[in-house]
Amino acid sequence: CLFVVVLGEYGKIGNCDRSEFFDRNRQCQLNFFVEIKKDPLGNCNTKYLLMVDCSKNVIKQCLEGTASGEQLSRLVDTTLGMVLAMGEAETMFCRQGGLPLTTITKAPMSQDKPCADRYYRQTPKCGDTFVEKFSVNPADETLCVEYGKVIDCAKHKIEDHCTRSEARDLRNSLYEDFNPYCEADKIIAREVAQNSTGRSSPTSLLYWFCCVILMALYGH
Repeated sequence: CLFVVVLGEYGKIGNCDRSEFFDRNRQCQLNFFVEIKKDPLGNCNTKYLLMVDCSKNVIKQCLEGTASGEQLSRLVDTTLGMVLAMGEAETMFCRQGGLPLTTITKAPMSQDKPCADRYYRQTPKCGDTFVEKFSVNPADETLCVEYGKVIDCAKHKIEDHCTRSEARDLRNSLYEDFNPYCEADKIIAREVAQNSTGRSSPTSLLYWFCCVILMALYGH
């Protein structure tokens, strides 16, 4: 991501440490999965939009001062909206359970592909069982295990069919160890255990789309 090149040596994303930035965005994404599991029959679009708004607020807060308030707000809203639309993010979250398989395994138009054709054909199939279970019941307790299986499968496809280091690094960064379904289960279990004390659970989020915002700000 460009912000790693531009800001990585300082270890900061605007006003935020990189770890803080990623953690706060991840919390927004995680909140989506918690709400989906707690209310599987509810409107997924509403939950998705809340997640996007949460992510926008994190980006704006971290980049505060890099542009005027109005300019920054317009840039984040417009650019993030376009990136989410191009990546079919709503479909990815509401129909595919948050798996990025379809989006990032589209074969490049160029003949200079970083992976063999088998990678683009086979990797989306890693998620077939998971997506089928999610579509039937987003609160299915086996999704934690199934999500982990998908990530393992996708990583193996990278190892088998991608030789260029940049492709492997990028896709491995997207298939990180974070499992939102296992984490959501833990949060819901804590909420149940804490009901009698009146303590509230943490709020919760998506991060990779922010790269384009920083490209717009620092890429000129």
